[in-house]
Formats: sequence, structure tokens, C-alpha cells
Amino acid sequence: MRNQKGFTLIELMAVIVLATTVLVPMLSGLIGNYEVNARMHQRKAASSLTLTTIAAFEKVHFDNIDRALGTDNIVEITLEDCPSFDIDITNPNNYRYITSAEVCERIFNQEWNSIQFNGDGDFKVFFYPYHLDETQIAAISADTSLPPKVRNQIDSITPSADTDEEILRTTVWIEYDDKTGQTIIANGVINRD
Repeated sequence: MRNQKGFTLIELMAVIVLATTVLVPMLSGLIGNYEVNARMHQRKAASSLTLTTIAAFEKVHFDNIDRALGTDNIVEITLEDCPSFDIDITNPNNYRYITSAEVCERIFNQEWNSIQFNGDGDFKVFFYPYHLDETQIAAISADTSLPPKVRNQIDSITPSADTDEEILRTTVWIEYDDKTGQTIIANGVINRD
């Protein structure tokens, strides 16, 4: 009988089955961890961008935002739909002439660790009066074109009969994971001062 070196087909099949039972769970866990880490990185980027967006709009002259709001209860600003901020600022010591293109380009093209949120409606900014009465809150909450988290945020505002028009609220909404629909919002206040 000759001495044949090598493995039989049964031995090879056994090794493949054992390797598969060990490697498949390990690889699926690794892929799952990668997806969770990527999602957390996107959330961190979205969180940073919401805060810098609020800070950026605080630099825009109040009259620009107030004019964009007009008589509406709420105004939505996106890169594609940016209202005109082209108001000639008469006090050059405090503000400079800034165009809507500059505002929207700077805000919606922000980047954090090579992550941007500026396409297909995944980055929106909303402005609305600080003091809202029950009717205004109900009207905004019923607007299904607004993201649910934004409607919930506005629905949680305590109604007020105050008519102070020197303060506006801002809400920044970013959908940072379109696969799972994960979103983040941040709120701020802008006043005339």
C-alpha cells in the first residue's frame, strides 16, 4: 500500500463546517460593531453641526430671520430653499452685509470629520416665534410636512399670550442615518440684541 499524503474529502468538509460555525458569528459581530460605530460617528457629527448651526444663525441679523418668517407661524430653511437674507444692514459696526447665498453655503456645507448632511432633506433649520398661543401650536403640530420630532418639540411648548416679537426660536433637525431614520434636533433662541 502506498503512503498517500493529504486529506480526505470528509476531513476537508469537517474543517469547513467547523470553520464556518466559528467564523460566521465572529464576522457578523464584527460587521455589527462596524455599523454601530459608523452610526455613532454620524450622530456625533450631526450633534456638532446642530450646535454650530444655531451659533451661526445667532450671527445673522435678527431682521433677516424675522423677515424670512414674515407672518407665517414657522419657516423652514434648507440648502435648496434658502430665503433671502439680503437686507442692507445700516449699522456696519455690529453687522456686515451678508447675502442668503453666503449664509446657506456656510451653514449647510459644514463638515465634521468628513461628514456632511446637506442633501435630500436630511438637514433643516426651522424658525418660529418664541411665544406661541394654542392655535399657533396646534397649526404647526398639524403640519405633516414637518419632521415628527420637530412637531413634537413644538407641541411641548407651553402656550403663551405674550406678543413679544423680539425673540425667535430655532430648531435644527438632522437625519444622520437614513437606513434607520435616526435623527437629532437641537434648539436655540435668537433675539434682537
